[in-house]
Amino acid sequence: MYFQKKNIENENVVDDQNPKTLIRAFGDGLRQAQVGIQSSFTVDAHAAPNPNEDVKVLVTTPSKQACYMLVINNRNGTWTVTYTPNEVGETYIDVIYGDEVVNGSPFKVNVFDTNQIKVSNIDGGLVGHLVRFHIDASEAGVGQLEIIVQDGRMPCDAASRGSCRFDASFLPREPGRYTVDVKFNGLHAPGSPFSCYISDLSCVSVSDSLTSAPVGVPLSFDIHHEDFYNYHSQNAAIDVVITAPSGRPIPLKRSQLNESITRINYTLNET
Repeated sequence: MYFQKKNIENENVVDDQNPKTLIRAFGDGLRQAQVGIQSSFTVDAHAAPNPNEDVKVLVTTPSKQACYMLVINNRNGTWTVTYTPNEVGETYIDVIYGDEVVNGSPFKVNVFDTNQIKVSNIDGGLVGHLVRFHIDASEAGVGQLEIIVQDGRMPCDAASRGSCRFDASFLPREPGRYTVDVKFNGLHAPGSPFSCYISDLSCVSVSDSLTSAPVGVPLSFDIHHEDFYNYHSQNAAIDVVITAPSGRPIPLKRSQLNESITRINYTLNET
């Protein structure tokens, strides 16, 4: 399992065990949030001398855009604050209780956008050959990128190209359907999990009819692929090209005799 880690720490997290802290603000929404997804945190003032003061929240986004915050009084000395961030970057949240700034304010929130992760097509491949693909996380913000192949059972390498772009690859050892999960801060990138099909060419053989033949006579040979995984999938197709001495391709016709035998018909037109 491969992890590209960029640790995100909120330097202003409040120590819940500090006896001097009578008003606390805490929750995932004060650490990181995904663009377009509602996040929340809690303000706890039940230990304050006057637990009925108003709670105000001020938000400073990277571009100073407005971000609507809904503050709900739970009538038990706590407030629930919800918001939906609308841009990537460091967002600062000030929590004010009455006239007092809550300890830890302003809270630095890492806002990211998994939808900005771009993964190139993960094409099918062959046993013993690297499967390569590319990941571009340059517009997604700060976070942890995870690339997981076969639920972590298959090693995966990722080389940084700079600017949060990566070249990833894995080496399949057996044929079959492979799954690739790409996550950012625990959330799936668009299209994840991806699937690709790995085939084994050692399971493919050709009949003994490819020796010599006369020009102008219809000919054929058979391809046996009984164990060739998912032969009918576009990701695991067997391509056949017949080339004349002049370099021109010779027309051919493909017919499926059964699930494990494909017949190729052709006629030579050059000597």
